[in-house]
Amino acid sequence: MGQIEIVLSRLDKFTFQEAVELWNEGFAGYFTDMNRPLIKHMEYLGTNSVYPEYSVVAVIDGKPAGFVLTAIRTNEGRKTAWNAGTGIAAPYRGMGVGKAMMGEAVRIYREQGIDMAYLEAIFENKAAIALYGSCGFQVQERLFSYSWKGPLDRLFYTNDGQNRYKVIRAELRDAGKLPFYRGNVSWGAQWSNIYGGEATFCLDERGTVTAYALFRRSLSENGGKPAEITLLQAQSDSSREDSLAAARFLLAELCIPYADGFKCTALNIPKSNIIFSRLFKETGFEVTLDQNLMVLDLRARTDPLSLPVS
Repeated sequence: MGQIEIVLSRLDKFTFQEAVELWNEGFAGYFTDMNRPLIKHMEYLGTNSVYPEYSVVAVIDGKPAGFVLTAIRTNEGRKTAWNAGTGIAAPYRGMGVGKAMMGEAVRIYREQGIDMAYLEAIFENKAAIALYGSCGFQVQERLFSYSWKGPLDRLFYTNDGQNRYKVIRAELRDAGKLPFYRGNVSWGAQWSNIYGGEATFCLDERGTVTAYALFRRSLSENGGKPAEITLLQAQSDSSREDSLAAARFLLAELCIPYADGFKCTALNIPKSNIIFSRLFKETGFEVTLDQNLMVLDLRARTDPLSLPVS
């Protein structure tokens, strides 16, 4: 194919059916299976605050060829954006489509007054990481996702912990007030961006919070019993000598409803989260995804070049 003309449009100019078809085409042959039906894609857009009017679509020869989805949320006066997906249809890869779309996306971020923008990129996807880097994004952290399915007795749960700790339910926002709360994590792990989630705190004998977990719980179709838990953020107070014990107790307590066998997924756990990373490895969790967290500070950057929007 010779010289191509890339016209940049917005996702709100397309139907939901066209949007999901473009998503599936854009992620065809990707590192992981990203294919999804229409109903799941609509749910994804809604629960993640994706704005079609701020999401970029590249059009070539009258056909949608790629996309950059933009999610935006504001918390305590701080406006953040998340790249909820970048994909290019196979025939148009390697032609500068990604560069054009990302340039436009960053221009939109600045136009909308975004303070910080986040994205995750597969660690092996060097081309994507280089693209995002050329647009000003910097690698902030290595992220690992874990999965484990099995009987509860494989967890390091001890009777000693029962006498030292207890767990309580808490509001997601309360986690953000903890002195050891971690805010420099992936966009979806920040308490203010978790839709339909829960929080649990681990307390010691004095009632001091020693660890916390932010997660979602799903129920089985038969009888409404707990079937799966997805950890979005888990942190233990690393300044304490018992930080690992507290983390172990917290994880075990979360999994108690799954005593007959359960599935636990931990998403985008920072490599620097030494305590929970160690716990997952010792317990037998398998690494399912390896990504880079990339961040763009828009408060001090100039706009990249972008093409006109149709």
